Amino acid sequence: MSAPRAHDLLWGMTPQMLADDAPQWAAQVLAAGQPVVVRRARCRDGWVAVGVRGQGRAQRWGGVMREVDIQWQMSPEDLLGGCFAPQSRHKAAPTGANAASGHALTLWEQLSCSIFKSRLDSCGKRPCVAIGLQSSPGGLASCTDSKPALDALASIIPVLATTGLHWGPTGGVGYHLATGLDVLHAGSDLDVLLRTPTPFTRQAARNLLDILDCAPCRIDLQLETPAGAIALREWAGPANRVLLKSASGARLVSDPWSALECAA
Repeated sequence: MSAPRAHDLLWGMTPQMLADDAPQWAAQVLAAGQPVVVRRARCRDGWVAVGVRGQGRAQRWGGVMREVDIQWQMSPEDLLGGCFAPQSRHKAAPTGANAASGHALTLWEQLSCSIFKSRLDSCGKRPCVAIGLQSSPGGLASCTDSKPALDALASIIPVLATTGLHWGPTGGVGYHLATGLDVLHAGSDLDVLLRTPTPFTRQAARNLLDILDCAPCRIDLQLETPAGAIALREWAGPANRVLLKSASGARLVSDPWSALECAA
């Protein structure tokens, strides 16, 4: 079992573990067996910063969870790596986690049910990769229930696969895939995490952004460096320094992969 990282989903937190000032809706979410999301914040040893997700952006609550209480763990890449059983710290998984595992597999089969076809599509002055969607019953278009964020996820799978890097959906799409809860709508963005342990050049960032901007919805991709995360959109831009988000806070850096600069 790996240590929890930002955007991992964790099962095992109960309403009794919430702080006294936690809202009632947060207790209801945990009582239903839903997971919490690992936040990017420092905690004392043996604890992890987590967030409870409710309905809509207004329902977000940040707290902490003991690592020993974690019963089930799922990372963003678990949703796409062909292994949809979350990592367990115990022999028996909580009911919500078992349901999440099965639901994630079903949705992945739906996204994969149409053999991905690469074709060139016009997007400004540059070609982009797009996916041929089937309109017949059981095809990808019907599988994703016309949710642009899910269509966008399907469209970028072959693109990000060529990077050879680990990646996965976060935010609403990741939560939906893991839990089955209908948290997406027609205007939902797609949040993606791409793990970049070694430098990802700015030219590569610009090339990738050009392709992602052809997707059916806005895609916000974060490059996860050893020191924290940066936005692909910023790294592809003209600014000399970009915002690096880490457990110790956010700061502007010129080289997110420079251990000396990031430690300053």
